[in-house]
Amino acid sequence: MQKSGADGVSLFLLDNSLENHPISFIYHKHLSEETLERYASSLYKHDPLTPHRKSVLHSCSSFTGISVDNTATSDGDPDSPNGQQYWKYFKRLGFHETAVSFRAISSNMYLVIGLNLTVKRKHLSVDPAIQSMDSWLKESCDYVIEFSVRNYNRECFHKKPEPQLEDLAEHLTNREFQVVCELLQGKSNKQIAYTLSLSEYTIENYLRKIYRKFNVRSRTSLMALLKLRDFSTHSFHGTGN
Repeated sequence: MQKSGADGVSLFLLDNSLENHPISFIYHKHLSEETLERYASSLYKHDPLTPHRKSVLHSCSSFTGISVDNTATSDGDPDSPNGQQYWKYFKRLGFHETAVSFRAISSNMYLVIGLNLTVKRKHLSVDPAIQSMDSWLKESCDYVIEFSVRNYNRECFHKKPEPQLEDLAEHLTNREFQVVCELLQGKSNKQIAYTLSLSEYTIENYLRKIYRKFNVRSRTSLMALLKLRDFSTHSFHGTGN
């Protein structure tokens, strides 16, 4: 803000894959909640500098530009591409100039910095602030990507939890437990035998013993039971050593 001479600033995520509420504000300063809500709900569609679906900039990977209110009219067409509806509202708030800098995260998602100026006798000086804005966008992109991937991984982990192997080990011998661990990795009898340096015949014998302990008759039934994770209420036949 100091380098550009702006009176207010915002950082937000724009997701063009969403029909409703595609904008999520990450940070803002000197902008009212009402202004942010109005922009996010509808005005962004008329912003000539934001890469929304109907914007000519929607396919750009990065952009920095300034918009001035000298083309706005009080009775402008809301769907006009020149941003008349956009400025019709922001002029009432006293805005004189706005600037936007954005960077694409993907084909649909953008991180956007918005600057605004309310003093008519001044002008936004974007050039001195470009390096700072680029740095801010890069750091924010990295943060958003890492945050999203971590959440995705956490969600997958909870959706596909691992069996409680500590409880399972109490009911199996050491070798049987090793066989089950290999089985949970999706390995065939031949692969398990190779990993444990045993014969396939020996693995088959271990599996038969494991089936009896779990009161199942097949590999498929055993895997289904293991994925339930709850062994506390299961009746085992025999115990581990």
